[in-house]
Amino acid sequence: MDTSAHAQAASRSEFHIHVDPIDAATSFEELLLAEGFVRVEYALEPSTFETNAADFCHDHHLTYKTFSSREYKKVSDFVFALLDEGQAIRRGYVECECVTFREALPQAPYRSNPLPFRLEMSSPSPSAFRESEIHVTLDSERSDPRLLKKLREIGMLKGTIPKPWGKASIFTAQGTQEQIDRIREPLWDFLRRSGGGVRCTIKEEKTVRYWLSHAVGIGLPQVISTIGN
Repeated sequence: MDTSAHAQAASRSEFHIHVDPIDAATSFEELLLAEGFVRVEYALEPSTFETNAADFCHDHHLTYKTFSSREYKKVSDFVFALLDEGQAIRRGYVECECVTFREALPQAPYRSNPLPFRLEMSSPSPSAFRESEIHVTLDSERSDPRLLKKLREIGMLKGTIPKPWGKASIFTAQGTQEQIDRIREPLWDFLRRSGGGVRCTIKEEKTVRYWLSHAVGIGLPQVISTIGN
């Protein structure tokens, strides 16, 4: 099945606004929480970060999700107006995304399959930001550890995040749109053939708008440098 066609056939698009306030004014976070943002705790492996940035605190972000494009524009404009005032975030970043593809994988016994590709990651270029990203999210405790190992062998970045049902592992690949287009279908097919995932979903989030502080070393996650066999 063509994932791009599947994404376009979706009846509604979901929009996300993520604020990663490594060093931010308390009043800024309070304003966002009052606006309807939710504080989400997470953990990333140190190797996920750009070189020399792992000492900066990445333990939570503030997230807003909506299916309304009008609501998304209103809230994102509100956030960027605060950023324009210059004192909201001293170090950190903001990303606005549109979920263009999402698929839940049926639970099935694990079957060993060859890796669809291997990724090498590197730090993003200065002032650059990912164009798109793919997330594979699954139950950390109940998914087959052999599948989790294969996702790491592919070279995807790994993080954990709490869900209402427990702890989730999130495997991520970020990069240019051309790179994400190349890996989306092979990765989806690999997950369907391999099984072993519990509460497993794959989704693509395209960057619509972003903001980076001018402070050095904000700890952006690494991006794809090469895609190999």
